[in-house]
Amino acid sequence: MKTLGRIFLLSCIFLIGSSCLLNANNVQITSGVTLTGQDVTNDYIYVTFDIAWDNSWRDATNWDAVWVFFKFSNNNAWKHGYLSTDKTEYSIGTNNGVVPAFSVGSTTVGSGSNGMGVFIYRNAEGAGSVNWQTVKLKWYYGQNGLNDEQAANASIKLFAIEMVYVPTASFELGCGSTGGFFTRNYANSTTTYSTIPSYYYTIGSESAINARGEQVSGSSGGFLSWSNYYSATTIPASFPKGYAAFYCMKYEITQEQYVEFLNSLQPAQQSSRVSAVTVGKYMSSASTTESPQYRNGIRCMVVPTTTTAGTWGCDLNGNGTCGESDDGQNVACNYIRWSDAIAYADWAGLRPMTELEYEKASKGSEHIPAQYAWGTVNVSAVTSISNSGKADEVSGTVGANAVYSNQAGVQGPMRVGCFATGVSSRESAGASYYGIMELSGNVAEQTVYVTSTFDGVAGDGELYSNGNTDISTWTVGISYRGGSWASDASSLQSGYRSSTSSGECNGFRCVRTAQ
Repeated sequence: MKTLGRIFLLSCIFLIGSSCLLNANNVQITSGVTLTGQDVTNDYIYVTFDIAWDNSWRDATNWDAVWVFFKFSNNNAWKHGYLSTDKTEYSIGTNNGVVPAFSVGSTTVGSGSNGMGVFIYRNAEGAGSVNWQTVKLKWYYGQNGLNDEQAANASIKLFAIEMVYVPTASFELGCGSTGGFFTRNYANSTTTYSTIPSYYYTIGSESAINARGEQVSGSSGGFLSWSNYYSATTIPASFPKGYAAFYCMKYEITQEQYVEFLNSLQPAQQSSRVSAVTVGKYMSSASTTESPQYRNGIRCMVVPTTTTAGTWGCDLNGNGTCGESDDGQNVACNYIRWSDAIAYADWAGLRPMTELEYEKASKGSEHIPAQYAWGTVNVSAVTSISNSGKADEVSGTVGANAVYSNQAGVQGPMRVGCFATGVSSRESAGASYYGIMELSGNVAEQTVYVTSTFDGVAGDGELYSNGNTDISTWTVGISYRGGSWASDASSLQSGYRSSTSSGECNGFRCVRTAQ
């Protein structure tokens, strides 16, 4: 069987022939990935590896998890591997005292349901390090159209993304600040709409928004957009309203994660997903950028042609050598357009987050007027950076807990999770109610606004040949939540909504409905 080398990032990826292991936010694949235990009668083989991470937790409410998926290739065109949809067909050889649990994320592809990936997490309450050896994920390669020999000799890229489980629970929509959802005060039927809601809307079920017969358009109550009514008359049952459980990326997409996304695409797909398609040029809103703009260090190293894929790397220090210790691999990726965001989500077998889910992930059961994601009204800006571009990049400003206000000593997003330490409080770490990082500040969260077309379906792992998502229901209107490194403080509030944002400020994170 083919043994694969490894490289690790926030999204772990393993490449043939590499022996370099880069630690980022503590998740590591601690051995090479192998293909073992092939069954030629039933057309499956196991993707086998070891995985470890620090500061894992599970309590009575939620837990952290890792979303694991892989791409395979026989001819340098990477395709999504379909895993078993039966979680009992996964195993861990040695758990070192922490019993694991699996949850499969499946998506309908053609006429069947295929496993896009698997969430791996603690089976019981506890906290501390996880070290799981001989993890075995069953790959039904016949579903990918491979014969036995092709599967046994396939090249593999394995990815792992840190996620947080957001449980089924009620939450309060609205935050009592200018710019949030416009809601009507039902205690007084003559009260007009206000930019400062006096009524928090409880979403206590998946049908709660329409429980009183409110409309999303019209004048009888409900929710309004920034200046016009939404086009939908009701919110459909399939629209994710935040009440139901979902997994959310713990961090915003990093520059290294976006690089590995680019490097697994075909040439035409690559060219549509990044501005820099000339050697030496950097990702930005233009194709001719010769130096990092607003701390985006993604650089084209090999130009894509009509037949050969290009290569990108992280070179924040600008010396022409990618992947050095200060090249910004773990800095949140900006310049992500909506078309890029949904392509990444589709490719990863995940989906975009709705703005109702954003408020749930941020506030949980809290509803403090004008609060930030960490549950208070206190916020302090980073004014300088220590260990710039490195894996331990942190704020150089004592007491800072958010990246915002366009500070001269920052001028761009910072490393994801940069405020969290082993002793930090929720407020000082900038953590949300459920332990999700940087939902206020750093880069703007692009979310789906309330619409009748978005149905919450997850990605199928594949893109059109032009690099766009093949999920038609994802081409929708969006809102920008949580503010960014260039925003003022009020834009960071959990209930603040904006209809506009600029490219250097825009990032993204994915979610997936829990199954």
